[in-house]
Amino acid sequence: MAEEEKKGQKVEKGKVQVKTTGRKIQVDADSLARILEENEDFKQRLARVEATADLGRLEHFDAKTRKVGPLRYRLSTHEGKLITGWRTKVNKMWKDGNIMKHQQEYEILLEDNTKVSVSGYDNFSITRYEAQVIAEQVKRETENGSTILTLKILGLPSAEDPGRVETEANKSPMYEALKPLFGREVSIDATFVN
Repeated sequence: MAEEEKKGQKVEKGKVQVKTTGRKIQVDADSLARILEENEDFKQRLARVEATADLGRLEHFDAKTRKVGPLRYRLSTHEGKLITGWRTKVNKMWKDGNIMKHQQEYEILLEDNTKVSVSGYDNFSITRYEAQVIAEQVKRETENGSTILTLKILGLPSAEDPGRVETEANKSPMYEALKPLFGREVSIDATFVN
């Protein structure tokens, strides 16, 4: 019998012998060619369907079939403590001649029940968004119409990808200040997560 070796395969009178780890499989060359041809035809049909499909339907299908991990949230911090709530104390607007004036004062509640007063919306926004930590949802409960989230604090958002947690290898100056919060579980009203 004439044998011919090609790239790990032995071809012997119309049969293909494929060498694998510890097993030998014999396949008729015509059957193998038919399987490969059907596979190629299937790939072309799939590419054609995806190219002409309604993108909205594809996105909807992907969203329904996607495996979703635990939800992640951002929690605001101030002076190394979690912000657990805030309220508007004063929000007045008046006209002084041709100039509109605005007075805003906010009260921020920290995790140890201390209250911090902030004047002006710009200062309030800076306080809320300046230092945030990423937390992963552990539990979700509804009490008296409020949604209470139990979250585990993972770390700081990464500078390269804000959805990912910063690693200790590329830590920022804020890392050491907020490190005592990492790993803790906290319960917080869903209104006060970002």
